[in-house]
Amino acid sequence: MMAYYEYKDGTFWAIRTKDNAYFTCHGNKYDGFYPDKEDKWTPNGKKMSFSNSIIAEAKAEKLSLKKSKGAIKQDKNFWRTAIEINTNVLFFVPDKYKTKELCLLAVCKDGSSLQYVPWEMRSIDICIKAIKNYPCALEYMDNNIKTKKLCKEAVEKSGFALKYVPDKFITKNICSIAVKENALALGCIPDTMKTYELCLKAVKKDRLAFKFVPDTLKTPELCLLAVTEPDESGNYLMSEIYDEEINCPLAYIPSELITNEICTKAIQSSYESFKFIPDKFKTYEFCLNTIKKRPSVLEYIPQELKTYELCLAAIKESGSVLKYIPEEHKTPELLSTVFKDSRAFGCFEHIPNKYKNRQFCLDAINSETDVLGMIPEKFKTKDFYYDAFKLKPTGIRFIPKKYITKKMCQIVIKHNYARAYINNLPKKYLTDDFLLKAVKKNGWLLHCLNDMRKTKKICLAAIKNDGSALKYVPFHLRTLKFCRIAYKESPYSINYAPESVKESIKESCHILQKRL
Repeated sequence: MMAYYEYKDGTFWAIRTKDNAYFTCHGNKYDGFYPDKEDKWTPNGKKMSFSNSIIAEAKAEKLSLKKSKGAIKQDKNFWRTAIEINTNVLFFVPDKYKTKELCLLAVCKDGSSLQYVPWEMRSIDICIKAIKNYPCALEYMDNNIKTKKLCKEAVEKSGFALKYVPDKFITKNICSIAVKENALALGCIPDTMKTYELCLKAVKKDRLAFKFVPDTLKTPELCLLAVTEPDESGNYLMSEIYDEEINCPLAYIPSELITNEICTKAIQSSYESFKFIPDKFKTYEFCLNTIKKRPSVLEYIPQELKTYELCLAAIKESGSVLKYIPEEHKTPELLSTVFKDSRAFGCFEHIPNKYKNRQFCLDAINSETDVLGMIPEKFKTKDFYYDAFKLKPTGIRFIPKKYITKKMCQIVIKHNYARAYINNLPKKYLTDDFLLKAVKKNGWLLHCLNDMRKTKKICLAAIKNDGSALKYVPFHLRTLKFCRIAYKESPYSINYAPESVKESIKESCHILQKRL
């Protein structure tokens, strides 16, 4: 079973069963979520498992009935509005409301929603519209309606779409097109179709593509290029972890091709390369020289090589490496340098308690606001919180509401922090006037507000500040007039306008531009 409910305050609650478990999630209905991917059921995703599927279904039905009380009535108009706000909700639409018209609306807004369209409705026309804004919608199409032309058009827009192209259409030309659009599409190409020239082209464009180069095509020159070459934008790779796989180029270089030069170059462009350097190259001198340029390498240096001299050299370059320093090396001399570095994130918990006096804690807070949430109990007083707030107003999210004053709230607005910390402020200060001033500073503050607090006046002020805040305006307020104002401030806001007014918005703005 599956169910989806929305409430007047702008929140939603959803549930679905699978095998012997059910999954639930709830949150802001204006934020997207993936209804068919249990590992991405956010925000507030939860899984409950049972001994069998029958019990799971029964428990889910009971919980669904409870959550349905107080929910907005669901009819044809409800589902259309829900789809306008979040196309993924199509997954939950009952069959009697899941019409071709509704599916077309969803797909035209976001082609990825094609996966929730019943197979019998996935005509060539609706599939073409899906690919227009989401090329990888090829994945959700029947191979029988995939044409050579359609596949080429999809790959030209996204190289990754090649993954869903039928084998009969995989040619050298379409592979070249895929790599040209996105170098990482090299991973979608069969090894038999990969040539040295194609791999060279991909690695020059994006060094991460090296992981998809067959060993038989890896030459010393290509390996050196992979660890030293900046991408086409001129930026060096700062982090290889984009997913659960290992993407660091050095990790894919055959051991017989790894040289001291390759190791040195690899470290210069990415500190995480260090963990893939063969032990024979990890001399103390090499580690010390590397630390001075890339202190984060300390994470991967063997314990026996972490001398006081080496740790001190690392901490002077970046306070954030404190967590990798052995306890016996944490001396007053070494610790005194930690919070002089503005990048000293996540260090406070690794400081021995004996050094955490009042001034040390305040210095730490001045460097990293989150420290305020980890201070010793003895400092959790009104005076300390006040002093900490003067240093870092963003620390208000860690201050107990009983200590937060009206003046503090006004400072938060003045410095434009309200969007991030509005939910940490006492409700007695959150008047309409206060919220109006806040959205005038940052329209996206609407994201944090309950729909019941979103008055027409507040929403208007928000979109005048940032047109994209239209995303969080209650749907009944998204009139042509509102949308025009939002579009004028930010053309991107067109994505949040009702489909029925989009053309009118573009037309009126085009006419206005001509007059000007």
